[in-house]
Amino acid sequence: MANGYVGDDVAQVQERLTELGYLDADEPTDTYGSAMEQAVMRFQILEGMTPNGCVDEDVWKRMQASDAPESAIAEGMEGDDVESYQERLMNLGYLASNATG
Repeated sequence: MANGYVGDDVAQVQERLTELGYLDADEPTDTYGSAMEQAVMRFQILEGMTPNGCVDEDVWKRMQASDAPESAIAEGMEGDDVESYQERLMNLGYLASNATG
């Protein structure tokens, strides 16, 4: 499942990402959009996975685990955690600008 995908299972992933604090979704939808893709990438980074923004069987399994990591950052936050995420995204080629924190 990746950006642009439409299906009933998207809502389940959105609900889990919301529970874990990666996504601020009022109502789950059936469309996998850019906000969801970014949330999945943040989850993948914390899990030590390659942040490609796609939900495959392994990613979904980790999201469902009782020890799945909760989000350490949210939109609008600043600081060392944000800078660490930015640096990781830069190193992987997903962010072109400097890490600002």
